[in-house]
This record gives sequence, C-alpha cells and structure tokens, in this order.
Amino acid sequence: MYRKKLIIIISIGILFIDNLVAQQWNPLPLLVVGTDTVTSVSEIDNYANNLYFSTNKGLFKSSDNGNNWTNLTWTNGIAANQKITNTFVDTSNSYIYVSSDSSIYKSTDNGASWVTTAINNNLKFINDINKLGNNIVVAHGNYLGGGIQLSSDGLNSVQVASIANIEMRDILDFAGAGFVAATGGTYKSTDNGLNWNPIGTGHPIGGKYGEIINEGNRILASDIFGKGLYKSDDNGVTWGRADSSTFHSFCQVFDMVESNGTILTTVDGPCNAAAPIKSSVDNGNSWGAFMTNLPNAFYSVLGANASTGCFFTFNNGTKVPYRYCTSTDINNINNDSSKMLVYPNPADNFITITTELKIEKITIMDVAGKEIKSFAKSNKVIDVSDLSNGIYFIQVYSDTEMLTQKIIKQ
Repeated sequence: MYRKKLIIIISIGILFIDNLVAQQWNPLPLLVVGTDTVTSVSEIDNYANNLYFSTNKGLFKSSDNGNNWTNLTWTNGIAANQKITNTFVDTSNSYIYVSSDSSIYKSTDNGASWVTTAINNNLKFINDINKLGNNIVVAHGNYLGGGIQLSSDGLNSVQVASIANIEMRDILDFAGAGFVAATGGTYKSTDNGLNWNPIGTGHPIGGKYGEIINEGNRILASDIFGKGLYKSDDNGVTWGRADSSTFHSFCQVFDMVESNGTILTTVDGPCNAAAPIKSSVDNGNSWGAFMTNLPNAFYSVLGANASTGCFFTFNNGTKVPYRYCTSTDINNINNDSSKMLVYPNPADNFITITTELKIEKITIMDVAGKEIKSFAKSNKVIDVSDLSNGIYFIQVYSDTEMLTQKIIKQ
C-alpha cells in the first residue's frame, strides 16, 4: 500500500495525517449528451493527463481526472451521431483518431473539428488503433476474419499488412517490437507493423486474446473466450497461465490495465466469485479482489491515469462511471465553489450546503475514504457536532453528478 505523511498547518493547529489513501471507488458525473445518458463504454484511455471515454454517445474528454466532461463528437460534423469504439492520441502532434464500427475520423485541432480518413466505411469491426514507429496501425476483424492495416501519413492512405486472416484485437508496443492479441495466440512485428508472424508456444487452445499489456519485462494477454490470463517472460516466445488459482475454470478476462505497478483485470465466469475486478501488485503472480465498496455487477472496461494514480471503470447496469485513486492528496480534491458552497468551514456544530443541484444523498468521509455519516436527500443543514476534530470530505450526490469538498471540523 502506498503510504505518505502530510503535515498541514491551519488556523486550529497542526494535524498529522497518515495513510492518506483513497480506499474506495467513487462515482463520477454521468456521461450525458443533452438528455441522453451513455449506456455503454467501449474503451477508456489516458493521454497527456486527459481522459477519453469511447461511448455509444460519442467521445467524452475530461481534463480534470473525470470531474467534468466534454463531448467532442456527438454533435460535431462528420463524426456526429457515431458510436465511438476506440480512441488514439498521437502525442507527437496531438492528433486524435477515433473509430466507429467501420470508419476512423481524425482531428488536428484537439477535437474542435473532424475529417474522414482513408478508412471510411470500408473496414468492419475496428478493434484497436495504436502507433508503431512512424506508422498508425489498426487492428480489425471478428470471427469471420480480420487483419492489420497501417499508414505512414496519418491515415491519409493505408496499406494492408502481411498477417493471417483472423480477428486481431489489441496492439502492444514493447521492447522495440509490435505485438497483437489475436484468435489463437499472438503475432509479432519487427518492422513497425508491415509484416507479422505468429509467435510463442503455450497459447490456450481454442482461445481468443482480447487485451495485451506489459508490466516490466512481462507480457500479459487476456482471453475473452474463457481461457483466463496468460503470461510470457521471454518477449512472447513461451506462454503459460498466470495464477491458475484465480483464473480457473471458465474465466473470461475482458479488459486489463496497468499503472504504477498495479494491474487490474475485469472478469466473468466462475472466477468472478463476486469480485469481477481483480488486482495484482506483484507483476501478475498473485491476484485479489479490487472491489471495496463497488457494487457487484458487470464491468467490461478499465482505464488508468498514471499521473494521478487513479483507475476508472463503468457499471454497465447503473450506467455510472467510477474512479479509484490509490494516492490522492487531500489538497488535490476537486472543490467546485461555482456549483456548491459549504459553510462555515472550519465548522463547530453545523454545516450548511448551498447548491442549485437537486440533492439525492450526502455522505461524509474521512481521509482514508471511509464513510462516516450519510444523510437523506434535500437535507442541506448537516450536524457535525459528533465528529472528532480533523479533516473530512463531504460528498453531495445529485441524479447527474457528484461534488466533493474538503471540510475542517474544529
């Protein structure tokens, strides 16, 4: 567990705070366009401290770790009204690429406008967009077949890579080579995506890899057909099961993400065991539940923001996005005074909340993320007289968003 000590000097004295760790998943504002709420998220990405959610209502971007969202495509030109399945940002020039089912659109002005590319209603089932060397590389296909296409000119033109005609899912740039997760195993390219060859032994028979990542020198590939999770410690030459005691029986691993030494997976099947999200902090050797307060439901997608130490997911049932931060400094908690005023602060006995939001619930949490008190809807005067002196967080929930402010009890 990440530990840090923080000394805060305030008007009532000096507080010593230990174990300053957010120990729970917190709901984020719903992803909404007009009056329509997002019902599915295909992918969660992070580039240059910006979060991107690819959804059935287009591409959402957040520059403040998920507290506020802007939709970049749903009502915007050529990409309007398109479900977005994948997002890639070329950090060398900040160009954004997004895919619908059969097309890829590009923005050269941070999402203000979009243009078509050479992949325009002519490529079905686009599964991933990435970059190998100077080439933009696209993986595509379904059970009927698929492949790789690539471009050295920003998808103004494309060429077809030399690779088997099978479904290609996820692309990894690792150790100077490209790897792609595919039906039956993995493929490797040493020429920036032009030519691919099957690599490795020990792949699951009858399996289909969906995600492929690296943690240190280890490669991990997840099987969405129920074969579990596989690992390779020799650049993909040999493969074996990763912790078969966790990924046992029929085990679908839908998504996988790594950040600051922690790996998360989302699973279904008997390996779920009421914990559909699992984590590893030892390079994937052993795994445990990563649910804390998260409702047991179906979670098909994961994301991470390494710069903030936060993970993200989406509850497919309630349509709520969640954030879990492993090391959240209390001074970095979002305090949006334009939407909510909490006073007096510091407080002795009572706190008043002023907001135009229709309040559904109010909770008070300590600095470890543990809920201390909860209040009914529309209760805007909160009794804190029984709290010990110190720092807390008050969370106000409406039907569309959640606001957090730091409060001091004195």
